[in-house]
Amino acid sequence: MNTIHIHHDDEGPIEIVDEAEGKLRSLQFGSPARQSTMFTARPHELALEYTRTMAAGLLFLAAEPKRILVLGLGGGSLPKFFLYHFPDCHIDVAEIRPAIVDVATRFFDLPTSDDHLHVHLEDGYDFLLRTSPASYDLILIDLHDANGMAPAVDEEGFSESCRLALRAEGVAVYNLWFGVRPQQETHLRRRLEKTFDHLLRLPIAGKRNCVAYGLNGPIAAASSMTQRATMGESNLGLALPQVLEELRKRHPRAFAP
Repeated sequence: MNTIHIHHDDEGPIEIVDEAEGKLRSLQFGSPARQSTMFTARPHELALEYTRTMAAGLLFLAAEPKRILVLGLGGGSLPKFFLYHFPDCHIDVAEIRPAIVDVATRFFDLPTSDDHLHVHLEDGYDFLLRTSPASYDLILIDLHDANGMAPAVDEEGFSESCRLALRAEGVAVYNLWFGVRPQQETHLRRRLEKTFDHLLRLPIAGKRNCVAYGLNGPIAAASSMTQRATMGESNLGLALPQVLEELRKRHPRAFAP
């Protein structure tokens, strides 16, 4: 492992490390936990399982996304993936730390010159509060610090603001992380269950991550979901059939005819 950049801001350390003879590059916040990882030769691909599982929120959309909101930039893995596969999609990113935007641009190939990408130097919750209702097809919440989920995610009204910002059949995808705050994850899960029509949770094998999909509307018919999964696997390189099968096993009532 080779550390190629270290920076400190008011929130703490920001480290960029290269691994596997330079084939992998990761962002860390002063701990071994990877906040983002990139294949240096294929920067648009999703290198970490939790990001691929978050992108699987596409399963619940009836059409290609037109507007996506990403709360928490990290190395920009999710915005890069969606820009590559959906070049006409408008993507907003809310990131409060200017230094994160700098390293994502300099070290992780974030295409800040793309007219479809707008990075807002702003607290994610504040951005939600000034967002018009029914603005986004997909909201991806990946707000973390070195110890786990950022406290903002657990603020009163945050999840309801996410729900209101979604279109009628939109999806909010949370990267829940147990870290050293397991009570926070439990409390947040219960709040999400009350906020959304459906909450589907999928733990990441061998990790402390758990991805949760908050759905505003009904789940599509089984045949439609299967078709979306098959097409997504072919077009996006995501293991969507496996994700769908695991979700059906964990949440049989939600997928009942």
